[in-house]
Amino acid sequence: MAPSEFEAWVYRTAALADMLGPELQMQMISLNYHDRMAVADLRSMLRARLVGLMPTALTVMFVREDDDYGALSACVESHGFAGHGEAYFSNSQVEKFVAEVAVGAYTQREITLAGGTWDGQGTLKHEEVGIHVKGLPDAGASVRVRLSRSVSTRSAPLIIGTIETVMAVSDEDLAAFTRRLGSALHGASEKLILTGSCTNSEWCRICDAG
Repeated sequence: MAPSEFEAWVYRTAALADMLGPELQMQMISLNYHDRMAVADLRSMLRARLVGLMPTALTVMFVREDDDYGALSACVESHGFAGHGEAYFSNSQVEKFVAEVAVGAYTQREITLAGGTWDGQGTLKHEEVGIHVKGLPDAGASVRVRLSRSVSTRSAPLIIGTIETVMAVSDEDLAAFTRRLGSALHGASEKLILTGSCTNSEWCRICDAG
């Protein structure tokens, strides 16, 4: 679409204010579409805004191995990227995470559910599934998900890929997700999905480190 055609579309599309916000709509209406630099800047702003409207989804499944442990597989999809990870967790780790969310501990400090490769002293050496939750200033929570894939070597696991994304979720959605995660410890395995959105570029980052 030529800039002149896009300009005409902007003038006749009243719903832009609802879609993108009144401030960005005014910038689009008042823009000089003959100025290539201005058009390039507008493209960047629109790309950032539209990326922020795309949902981010975390899908997890907990499969019990015995009465005390289980395997947690996780997948995160964000901005056209997807990553997978799997790690073993004790029931007590998951129960503690669920309980801390239930009492709102994440509004005071970051709480974490993380697993992967541990050393003999109880220190996590390689995080392969990490869910880190902290409260946002007004309401809701920031959920940072970090997933790594690795292959075993004689000395230590070799990390072959890491994906990380941060999403904003509501307190209600987070509570429902963690309640179902807690129930999965003692019931049938099922996929649990937590969906969030990126409303700020600082919350919207994703990387693939091979």
